[in-house]
Amino acid sequence: MALLLLRAVVGFLLANEALSSFRDPDFSSGGPYLAAILLAFSALLIVGLLAPLAAVAMAVATLGTNRHFLPAASSTLLGSPVVIVLLETMLLVIVLQGAGAYSIDARVFGRREIIIPLPRE
Repeated sequence: MALLLLRAVVGFLLANEALSSFRDPDFSSGGPYLAAILLAFSALLIVGLLAPLAAVAMAVATLGTNRHFLPAASSTLLGSPVVIVLLETMLLVIVLQGAGAYSIDARVFGRREIIIPLPRE
């Protein structure tokens, strides 16, 4: 349940960022495409379909807009370094933990259980 909440918070935060990018009149040429891709990956993350891949792509896009390699809206929440660090940390948790039990990934690929055998003495 915690991973579902984490995916929802990060997904809706970045979807809101992408939607605010569409409304920005001071947008450069590649901005709408990046915002559309960010919105699509946000939707994938929210429903839990290919969540680790979506989280990696969103982390790259977030760092790219923060370092001004990729276009972003002028009034952006992602301008604060503290927000970037928190968001990147949450995306890293999603990548390392996976999508969780309440996701489409769990239904499609099945749940995985790793059993670590203890050495016999």
